[in-house]
Amino acid sequence: VGRKLTEVYPHLENDVKNRLERLHTRWEELVDLVQHIVNVVSQDNREKLMKEAIHKTATWLNVMNVQLEKPDSKLPVDQIDMTTLQTQIKEHNKRIKDYMDRKAVINVLKSQVNDPNFSQNKEFAPIVNDLERKLLALDEPLNQKLTNLQHLETSTQHFVELTVEGAWIREKSQQVENLSKTLELDPQKDYQIGQRLMVIHRLERQLKSHILEANNRRPRVKALCKKVIFCSGKNERLYLQ
Repeated sequence: VGRKLTEVYPHLENDVKNRLERLHTRWEELVDLVQHIVNVVSQDNREKLMKEAIHKTATWLNVMNVQLEKPDSKLPVDQIDMTTLQTQIKEHNKRIKDYMDRKAVINVLKSQVNDPNFSQNKEFAPIVNDLERKLLALDEPLNQKLTNLQHLETSTQHFVELTVEGAWIREKSQQVENLSKTLELDPQKDYQIGQRLMVIHRLERQLKSHILEANNRRPRVKALCKKVIFCSGKNERLYLQ
């Protein structure tokens, strides 16, 4: 528009030139102002988001420290509910997942603090470093807690299996005892030799069946007993009994 104007009115060339220069200057000032506003908004949003992330992480750390300070169950293994124990393990695995998520948040916060364009990096740096230190301090307790829960689960499972085997042994002992009573033939009755032999052969077959079943179960029971003693620890007399 300025060029066309000077072509039609050559005497206005200087005025048009001055106006264009002022317009260019104002345009650059406007661009700088917009950029400044964008930077201010960006800094404010970044600061707000970082404060929110720091607050959530600090709150999570406080809650987690309280949970990890709770002692593990001291109940004997025969009083521990397997379903409850598995629920506890599931919940603890969620804590570990949350822990990994918090580590990712800390890494993002550190990248923001290391950004030279972030005006509040010196203010946030010590806070982020302190959070990272506290978070890393949870690594060992979390893993130890999981190990303890898994060990307790294994011990409880072994005890349940051993209890089942104990019930089988009692039942089988009762069956054998009942068989032995059938050999006590009434002397007042006149049993024939054939009848006696038939009873004895039947008992012999049943006893052989019991012996075969016991022999088949023996390796598993012996291995289970070794596992139970290994998992029980020196103070768990219930296992040894």
